[in-house]
Order: sequence, then C-alpha cells, then structure tokens
Amino acid sequence: MKNEVEPKINTPGIIVLQWLTYAFWGLTIFAASLLSASVIAYFMNPTNNNDFSAYATAAVLVLLPISVICDIFYSKQEPEHKTGAASIIMIIYAVLFALFGIGALIAIVFSLVQLMISSSDITNTQIALYSEMIVVVLYAVTFLRTLLPAKLVKFRRLYIVFMIIIAGIISTLSFIGPVTNAQLTRDDRLIDNNLNYIQSGIDTYIHTQNKLPENLSVISVTGDAKKIVDNKLVKYTPNSKTPLVTQGTFNPSTSTTTYYYELCVNYKSAASDSESTYTPVQTDSRDGYNSYIITFNHPAGDYCYKVSTSTDFLSK
Repeated sequence: MKNEVEPKINTPGIIVLQWLTYAFWGLTIFAASLLSASVIAYFMNPTNNNDFSAYATAAVLVLLPISVICDIFYSKQEPEHKTGAASIIMIIYAVLFALFGIGALIAIVFSLVQLMISSSDITNTQIALYSEMIVVVLYAVTFLRTLLPAKLVKFRRLYIVFMIIIAGIISTLSFIGPVTNAQLTRDDRLIDNNLNYIQSGIDTYIHTQNKLPENLSVISVTGDAKKIVDNKLVKYTPNSKTPLVTQGTFNPSTSTTTYYYELCVNYKSAASDSESTYTPVQTDSRDGYNSYIITFNHPAGDYCYKVSTSTDFLSK
C-alpha cells in the first residue's frame, strides 16, 4: 500500500494561529492603506504638512513582520481543505475582506464620477482614487489568500512576497517624502501650534502692565510655547508702530491704547489650508496689523506676523 499523507488536524493552537494570521494581515492592509493615502497626498500636495505618515509607517513596519511570521508558521500546518472551526474562521475573514474590497471599489467609482462632474479642485479626489486602487488590490489578493483555492495552494508564498514588496515600496516612499519632511519641519509645526500662546502671553502682560513687554522672557508661557521662546524660534519686535491712544466715545474721561508689535519666524516649508486661499498678508486693516494670528497659511522662509493689541479703557 502507498503511504497516505495524514490530513492535518485542526488543533486549538492551529485555529488560534489561523485567526491571528488573518487578523494581522487585515490590520497590515489597514495601516498600509492609510500610509498609501498619506504618501500620495504628500507627493500631490507637499505644502500639506503633517506627521501622520510617521505613525502609519511605524504601524506597517511593526504589523508586516508579525503577519509574515504568523503566515509562515500557519502555512506549514494549514489544511488543504478546511473544515469545522477552520472553515468558519476562513469564511468570516473572507467575507470581511470582500466587503472592504467592494467598499473600496465603490469609492473608486464615486471618485471617477466626481472627476467627471466636478468644477472645483480635484486634488483630494485624485488622492482618494489612487489610494482606493491600492486598497482594492490589497484586499483582492488577501481575499484569495484567505480562501486559498486548490490551484493557488502552491503559490501562497507569493502572497507574502507580494505584500512585502508593496509595503516596502510604500514605506520607502514615506521615508523619502512625508517622514523626512516631517522631521525637517518639526519646528514649523511647533511654531504654528504655539504662536498664539505667545500672543496671549503678550496680551496678558499688556492688560496688567499697560505697556508692551521689552522681550519675550518676561511674559508668562509654559510648555511648547516656552520652548519657542527658549530656542529663539521667534523674533519679537515691540512698538513696530507708534501706539495709538483712543478716547472713549461714551466716556471722554477714559482712553485705550493700541500697541503694535511683530512676531517674526523662519519656516522651512510653506503651508496652506486646502479649504482656503493663501493670502501673503494676513490682515483685516490697511496698515497690515491684525488682532489675531493665523498660522495655517504661510510661505517658506522669513515671515512676520504684525499684531495689534489694545488695553482696557482707563480713566485719565
């Protein structure tokens, strides 16, 4: 009699390993999808700076090896014809991957329609379209890996190679583009997120002392705002314009003083808000001074924010 190959038994350990394999591949695809969208968004609009790509890249680099290791060990024990609990787990994840893939396919159709009928900027639509194309491919091959038809059993290792190549390309582009840019522009984000606190500290000083501070070391700021001051990332110029004294309208015996100053910084990269149009001069007055600071739109290089602040009405 010929030696028959004993069928592989679904032990609890193999069932757990099967579940982990499918689950980690699903998480890897999710992280890779987010990373691909972030990378595509960066290369299509480099002024849209954010550090999200670094976290997505880290997630891919952590999840991918875990998924590969689980798949390699599971492949050695994976039954050719799944039954019982193994078939149930396979069906659950196959359905999930199919649904996510179909959802991405629907999103592609929506994006194509948007490209045809939209009269506004289509950059975000293009980003969504290219990202969803990658998502569809990833879910399609993972769906096949999960079902593992008899004709594809010998080629399941190609799935691992394919995923490593795709994740490697996306991660490399992430390091070349958004991750490197995030590192170079970290001071830019520090300034953008905390310059308003510097203004608030100056305003508080004016309202208590009735004059502009001579330098930023005397204002009360903490945390990252203090870091901006300590690292000399902002240059403060007091009385950049002669203070304006205004007499009270309803009570002539009172007056208020408007002080003018500049906060100048150096940006490594330009930034723009996709929802608004960039204006070189952020002001609502003719002399270029504003009572608030808008940091989401600015050019690269040296840039000065002209700020005006008024005291409370005081008796003469």
